[in-house]
Amino acid sequence: MPVRTNVSSVAFFIGIPLLLIGLFVFFISTSYFDTKPIMTTLSTDAVYLDATQPIETRVADLLARMTLEEKIGQMTLVEKNSLKQLSDVSDYSLGALLSGSGAKPAENTFAGWKEMTDTYQAQAATSRLRIPLLYGSDAIHGHAHVNGATIFPHMIGLGAAGSEELVRDIAAATAREMQMTGVNWNFAPNLDTPQDIRWGRVYETFSDDPELVSKLGAAYIAGLQTDTDESLKILGTPKHFVGLGGMQWNTSLHKWGQPPFLGLPTPFNTCSILYFFTILCIHASVPYGILFSSERSRASSSAVVKG
Repeated sequence: MPVRTNVSSVAFFIGIPLLLIGLFVFFISTSYFDTKPIMTTLSTDAVYLDATQPIETRVADLLARMTLEEKIGQMTLVEKNSLKQLSDVSDYSLGALLSGSGAKPAENTFAGWKEMTDTYQAQAATSRLRIPLLYGSDAIHGHAHVNGATIFPHMIGLGAAGSEELVRDIAAATAREMQMTGVNWNFAPNLDTPQDIRWGRVYETFSDDPELVSKLGAAYIAGLQTDTDESLKILGTPKHFVGLGGMQWNTSLHKWGQPPFLGLPTPFNTCSILYFFTILCIHASVPYGILFSSERSRASSSAVVKG
């Protein structure tokens, strides 16, 4: 028997996909996804460009002028090696760049870094709003990614010393060297309060004692954000206090942190802790109360740190 073709069914199965494709093309072609939508030309006498105006007035004026794309761009932090081309900085109105581990200029010197950051800032100045970039780096124990920079002791050593004045001076010295490279944002200090010495990044923390961490953390920020020779303040970042917490033993979600693996030798348990670190920002496994150590844990950790 001849097979009858249902014309309406064929039209339906062909027409619907074509309609969806057409709608998709139309949707993504709108200015909502356009990096360069039609925008009004910025007047040279814009209030936010007037340094004599109050900060609140300048901010309100700037926000009123920003498009959705510009607001998204300003909230975006991009690793500098992820840029496809220099014009991405202005095309997407990027708010911040960072140099991760190994992301340094071809000439890894103070002058080389300054030339690199100046180039990015010059590109940002060609955007419609001409908003300067934040440029960040992990200078947690000195601006150590730069050849010739001063490298200071890890924070666990500074915590053992317990000197707020010393921490403040170290942060101020770090800020001066960061200023020389044009990097204006430091991803430090670390305010974590680890409750287990086997956690892989204990050396980056001041202590398990929240009182000591608070004092030294405040001292570090005061030193970092103090006016330098050119009245430029380096922005600090108190991390990862809320996202990570106390790193208490037996809280890992990794299989090595669950029975029967808990009885394995320390190297296995260390792997569990390190994996725990990578997933905490998503799962927030540590209860808030663990951030505050007991007198016993303070004493035992201090004994280990101070020898």
